[in-house]
Amino acid sequence: MNHQRTVNPVSYISFEHVKKEYRMGEVIINAVDGVDFVVEKGEFAIIVGPSGAGKTTVLNMLGGMDACSGGVITVDGAVVSGYNARQLTAYRRHDIGFVFQFYNLVQNLTALENVDANGNVIAPMAGTLATMNAVENSFISNSMPLAVIDGPDQMKVTVSVSEALVPKISIGSQADVYVSAVDESFSAVIRSVEQAANLQTRLYTVTLTVPADAGGLLSGMFADVTFFTDVSQNTVVVPTEAILTSGGVQYVYVVEDGTARYVEISTGLTGNGVTEVTSGLSAGQQLVTVGQAYLHEGDSVRVVSGEG
Repeated sequence: MNHQRTVNPVSYISFEHVKKEYRMGEVIINAVDGVDFVVEKGEFAIIVGPSGAGKTTVLNMLGGMDACSGGVITVDGAVVSGYNARQLTAYRRHDIGFVFQFYNLVQNLTALENVDANGNVIAPMAGTLATMNAVENSFISNSMPLAVIDGPDQMKVTVSVSEALVPKISIGSQADVYVSAVDESFSAVIRSVEQAANLQTRLYTVTLTVPADAGGLLSGMFADVTFFTDVSQNTVVVPTEAILTSGGVQYVYVVEDGTARYVEISTGLTGNGVTEVTSGLSAGQQLVTVGQAYLHEGDSVRVVSGEG
């Protein structure tokens, strides 16, 4: 007997105190925290918000591709949040239509749930077939990809990070990527964070999507990725290479009256070739950035503009 509860709300779509939580080890991420809204039948609605606000998560729950952690989702009188797997499949097949931003298989669904009505699995992207690991009537393994397709419109960067960094990374946030092989820098979007660490390295895999206009990239190239995990405002920053270290003490040389003066400093955040100085320097001081390793207190210094 089906005990599915059905209600008859005034609104065609209704979210009541809907929540979605993701667990990464002992860390709980509240992707959606108590959302309430309604959409009337025939109404055109747009969900807007900054990256990481939970827009995609809300749509995934509404479309039956992801289950909510709490609350009630009602569509046309049916409590979708209470559907079982078979009911969700029918709901996605007959009642919901999606236009995806990226040509991927739906990661929340199994491979069988991604096939078309004739049992065909469609390639998630256009591109060059780099590897095919199966032939007709052969067996395939779930431990290796069936095929590898190279396509510049959907290039991805994968990077391994420590558990200390995982709670500071948000899906949908941006990171800076530099590929030395093509001397190209660009912003990439964090698309997924593995919820289990690699058993051997104890690191977590983060996948970022590369913008379609990033040219010259090929599979297998190495990239440097910078994540923005903390923010400091109204601070003094200096080139990281200008900072010297001796006996655990960090210091720089500044120029005063044509001579070098030794100054001990404390540092904070580091990124993109610069480092935050939390104490020891003031804005506007002249800093020695070339040849400082050969200086001593009181040495004569000549300031050059670098123009010519």
